[in-house]
Amino acid sequence: MSATKQWYKWCLDKGVPVVPSAGLKPDGQCTCGDVHCSKKGAHVGNGLDFPEVGAELKEHENIALDVNDSGLLCLEIGNIKAWNKLKERYDIPKTWSCFSEGKWLVFFDAVEDINVMWSEEDVSVRVSYVLAPPSKMPDGTRVKWLIPPDKPLAKVPAKLRVLMEAPKKKSNSREEDEILEVKQSVLRTYIRRMFFSQERKLSGQDRRDYAWDKVEAYNANTTPPLHKPLLLRIFDSEIRRIEALPAIPDQAIEAVSLFDGQIVDHLAYREA
Repeated sequence: MSATKQWYKWCLDKGVPVVPSAGLKPDGQCTCGDVHCSKKGAHVGNGLDFPEVGAELKEHENIALDVNDSGLLCLEIGNIKAWNKLKERYDIPKTWSCFSEGKWLVFFDAVEDINVMWSEEDVSVRVSYVLAPPSKMPDGTRVKWLIPPDKPLAKVPAKLRVLMEAPKKKSNSREEDEILEVKQSVLRTYIRRMFFSQERKLSGQDRRDYAWDKVEAYNANTTPPLHKPLLLRIFDSEIRRIEALPAIPDQAIEAVSLFDGQIVDHLAYREA
């Protein structure tokens, strides 16, 4: 068993949220199959199709930690100067950490009410996936643990948590919550319409990419736009829900074609 598979199994056994990531084949090509891949061996999934924690790890694949709503909080530090400054200023304890893709990554036990948009000079919060050791990079180097996950996972230091806490809601928070709920509902409807507009025209990743481009442009024109991590979660959950539905019969396609070729909202039909 390869070192990567050993670590993958060990992480899963310990409850560490780890997923398969694209890796490098012996010929230097990415395992994703795209000969023009711009992030060879350094990305998770294809487009918006992400693997589940514990999915099968295939030959030559790397592994990644899921730091999005997974119980892990990950800080990305851009250089050694910023890392030393962070440790000194906020009394950072020893905790899981690694050197990945030219960055220092430090992990903490996730807590509620953290503002994921928080950052300071050369330090930010990662909200997606991070390559985990011993993943192999295109230059032949491997991601390395500085403090591996067989050591304790520390909590966010009090000094740092104060700065990272999400802003307190104002007195009109109920109204703001209602506005956000309506905005997300409208967005989900728009996602469905864009996805279904390509019924029998595009399929698979091409269809998802088309819908994502439209949704991202739509969101950019709203005031204020949703943050991208939230937008991604809404889009991904809606697409997964749609793709789990049965296919639309040819008769339905023919019927809606009588109305200028537009399918207003297939989801109501499909869930009937």
